[in-house]
Amino acid sequence: MLPTSQQAGRKRKRPSTEPSAEQIQSVRRNATRLLLKAIASSESAFGFEGCDFEAAADKVEQAAFQTLDWASYKSKCKTLATQLKSADLVLSLLLGEVEGDEVVTATSEDMCNEVARERKEKLRQQSLNSAMLADDKFQMMDTDIFVCGECKGSNTKYKVVGDTLSSRKAEVWGNCEQDRLPPQAKVYCKDCGHTWERDAPY
Repeated sequence: MLPTSQQAGRKRKRPSTEPSAEQIQSVRRNATRLLLKAIASSESAFGFEGCDFEAAADKVEQAAFQTLDWASYKSKCKTLATQLKSADLVLSLLLGEVEGDEVVTATSEDMCNEVARERKEKLRQQSLNSAMLADDKFQMMDTDIFVCGECKGSNTKYKVVGDTLSSRKAEVWGNCEQDRLPPQAKVYCKDCGHTWERDAPY
């Protein structure tokens, strides 16, 4: 029998459980790809394709790597990749209103809430309206005959959107009368961006 001290000296060393630098970089790249895919496919990202999805994914990944231990980091990235697909918080991340560490520490309630959902819908509608208005402005004519209700300026453009035929039944002599309303104009204020509709000029 060998002395205890010699037995200890002959024991094999256990392999290190610490990942190598190459392994760390590989896992981080995969985590970033997962987060990017989740953010880009999120319902909150619809209508905001012009935002930098890659930068948003990098923010979250870096925050997770810097604040969590290695085992927690890998687990958290997988969880976030699932949560972000339906999280309303994605919109705030894309708009730069929250940082990556806030996403990492967010609760399920933070991820999805009614206020964020309503705001997301409002911003999406504004984005769609802006796209439609950009198309309309190519067909608009400059004029100063309209006064903006917001800034009181008259530097405007307008486009006639057609006349409206409305039918209403009237209890006059027992007949049904039709009234043709004047054509409508969509007006755009070049100074403040306000848009409205009113009767078109003759």
